[in-house]
Amino acid sequence: MKGIDISYAQDVFNWERAVETGVSFAMLKSSQGRLEYRDDSGAFEDPRFAWNAKECARLGIPFGAYHFLTCRSDAEAREEAEYFCSVIRHYAGQMSLWAAVDLESRHLPNDKETLTRYVKIFTDIVAANGFRPMIYTNTDWIRNRINLDTTVPLWLALWNSTEEYARAYNPAIWQYGLDTSFAQAVDGDLIFEEIEEETPEKKQEEEAPKVRRYPSWERFDAEEQGIADGEGEIFFRKRGILQAQFAAWSYFKSAEEEHLRED
Repeated sequence: MKGIDISYAQDVFNWERAVETGVSFAMLKSSQGRLEYRDDSGAFEDPRFAWNAKECARLGIPFGAYHFLTCRSDAEAREEAEYFCSVIRHYAGQMSLWAAVDLESRHLPNDKETLTRYVKIFTDIVAANGFRPMIYTNTDWIRNRINLDTTVPLWLALWNSTEEYARAYNPAIWQYGLDTSFAQAVDGDLIFEEIEEETPEKKQEEEAPKVRRYPSWERFDAEEQGIADGEGEIFFRKRGILQAQFAAWSYFKSAEEEHLRED
């Protein structure tokens, strides 16, 4: 199923055009813990979230939401999760997809155990508030920055790759690159799971955790074609014990937050 993810960066997005091009779902940025290059900004709602959510509801587009995590302590992880839930709670009746935590901020720790704990705190609170948690991240973070909870659906950022390779990570959503159907730059996504309306009965059903097996470095090096610097993705390739990083996308995704509070 074809989808997109949208934030204030797309300004006044043409949702009717999205329906015309076959968009079947959307993930909307709802909130963020702090600005990327300011420690004292505090949590804030995406300026376009309310409008985007209402447009999706009006046009019958299934949608979920995501929060850009920036926490530096257990307490901040709780605060950001509660804030996220307070923002999306207003749209709980219309929001049929996941409530995702976005892992890419420069504020987040490099230590695996610490970040894994923060994310567990966050997703547990999201679930306790009646939403379906999800984790958004990329292949480097999966290998080096976090021990993923396999019971929480994965939204995988893996650009310029193949569907077969993406499926090896068992994601619920694959962010594959830019969707060029629109005037604005829009991230394209595919859902690999059927969208079903959640009922109280389904919530009570206990599912066996999915075992997620990741490709070996050998397969990664053999199949991944690479991404040219500046095309908009974080790309890591193994070089012995070193990692080469092309962080153009990381900079774009973080730098775009700088304008939010200038008005």
